[in-house]
Amino acid sequence: MRTFTTKRIEGEVAVIGATQAEIMAEAGQYSRAAITVERADGLECWTPQQRKWWKGILLPKLAESTGDSMGYWENELKLGVMPDEFHLMFSNIDGRNHRHVPSILILNRKEMREMIEGSVAYLRDEKRYGTQFDWVTLPDEELRS
Repeated sequence: MRTFTTKRIEGEVAVIGATQAEIMAEAGQYSRAAITVERADGLECWTPQQRKWWKGILLPKLAESTGDSMGYWENELKLGVMPDEFHLMFSNIDGRNHRHVPSILILNRKEMREMIEGSVAYLRDEKRYGTQFDWVTLPDEELRS
């Protein structure tokens, strides 16, 4: 038995980490198979603490320390840490093409934890940034004010 997870991206349902063919191949292993769809609320949203750390601590501190905008850092981390989730998209608005990256809100709680942990590792990668971001650490309950 294998569980497949989906999420809605721009109104369309997408299977995460598998293809339609893989789902059918899994079902094809049995003479009869049942495909069940259930709501996965526990995976839906990230926690207030995750949001506060990402939007209220990490991004503002990165912007302050480098002079680049919070938007710059958000996109840098999205594309650098989770490129399969966040890819450049193009939208035509009023006849003009605009480039953008999907919102962080597409992530569930587990994926947001991966984003936070990945962001710390990405920023502390000496080959990429040297020791410029040694101050970046994972969220710590004892440091909350």
